[in-house]
Amino acid sequence: MIDSYPCVILSGGKSSRMREDVGIDKAFLDFYGEPLYARQFEKLSRIFDTVCLSAKTASNYTKIPTQNIIEDIAIVENIDTSELFAPTLGMLSAFKTLKSDKIFFLGVDTPFISKDSIVKIVSNPAKHTAARYNGKIHPTVGVYDKSVTPELTEMIKQNKHKLTLLLEKIGTIFVDLDDGAELANLNRYEDYEKAINNGINPFG
Repeated sequence: MIDSYPCVILSGGKSSRMREDVGIDKAFLDFYGEPLYARQFEKLSRIFDTVCLSAKTASNYTKIPTQNIIEDIAIVENIDTSELFAPTLGMLSAFKTLKSDKIFFLGVDTPFISKDSIVKIVSNPAKHTAARYNGKIHPTVGVYDKSVTPELTEMIKQNKHKLTLLLEKIGTIFVDLDDGAELANLNRYEDYEKAINNGINPFG
C-alpha cells in the first residue's frame, strides 16, 4: 500500500462528449454492476492507503463514504466557481482540503492504468510527475506537489484550464509508460462500448 500521500480521483468534469452521446456523466457508466467512479475508488483503495474523489456535487456519489468525497470549492478569490467544471478546480480543492504535501491525481475516466504503472509514477522522486506514452502527455495521471496551488489559483482567475500549460511552468518530469492502452480515456460512449464488448475488466 502507498501511504506516503493520498490519491484523488478527479470526477468534477463536465463530461460533455459522453452527455452528448448518451446523456450521462461518464463517472456513472455501469462497469459490471457498479458505476465507474465506485469501481475506480475500490481499485485504487487496494493501492493507496487514502483515496478520495473530487466532485462537483458530493450527494451524487452514494457508493463511496461521504468523508472520502471532496466537493469543489465554490469561491476562489472572489470568483464564483460553482459553474466551473475543470481539473484545475478539482486539484486546488483537493490540496485545500487534504493539506497534503503531494497528491497522486487520476481522472475517473482512466480506468485501465495498472498498479505497476502507478507505482512507477509514484516512485519517481521529482516534485511533479505526469504519465507519458509515445510523446503524448497525460496531465491527469500524475503526482503534484502543493507548491502548485498558486498556479492553479491563477489559472482559475484567468479562466485558463489547459493543464499542459501548467506542466510547462512547474518543471514536470514525465514518466514513460510501456503500454498506451493503460492511458485510454472513456470520453465517448463508443470508448465504453469497446471496453465492455471486448470483455475488458480493469477492476477484476
